[in-house]
Amino acid sequence: MRISLDAGEAEAIALAKEIGADLVLLDDSDGRNIAKSVGIMFTVTIGILLRYYHGHPTDKTPLMNYWHKGSDCVKKNT
Repeated sequence: MRISLDAGEAEAIALAKEIGADLVLLDDSDGRNIAKSVGIMFTVTIGILLRYYHGHPTDKTPLMNYWHKGSDCVKKNT
């Protein structure tokens, strides 16, 4: 198995470990695997969006607008 980690992910993991961060945002599966192996809690972008969604129960409009724009971008790029 080969692991490919770019400089940004490596720095995020190193910094999270150094400062004892509660959570780090990592979308790359290799980055998540490394974070898990060294005991760093992580989330992905959708996790951040869901936290916002659940934290703002009265106004979902900004999130839903962002969500639909993101969905359109994914469809165009695939």
